Amino acid sequence: MSSSYELDSIDRRILGALQVDGRMTYDELAVRVQLSASAVLRRVRRLEDEQVISRYVALVEPERVGLALTAYINYKGLPTFVKHHPAVVNRAAIDHGN
Repeated sequence: MSSSYELDSIDRRILGALQVDGRMTYDELAVRVQLSASAVLRRVRRLEDEQVISRYVALVEPERVGLALTAYINYKGLPTFVKHHPAVVNRAAIDHGN
């Protein structure tokens, strides 16, 4: 596997469509990018083999599952709980200009 994979315009269209709807069928994807389903399947598998596509995930709406909270905590050193808790989906560093 090479360190950099050269994407062509069709690969970009495939990736763009999958980023919008990763569950679409190969037939739907083929129509979207104007290729045959078998050609799309070959390209998607190649993108997976080259780790351009590394995984497929479900995006959860936090509000629908009771996780609609944003908190900014001033703490020196991030506690292990925050680093590894599954409910923490994002962390940010804030520079106070000191």
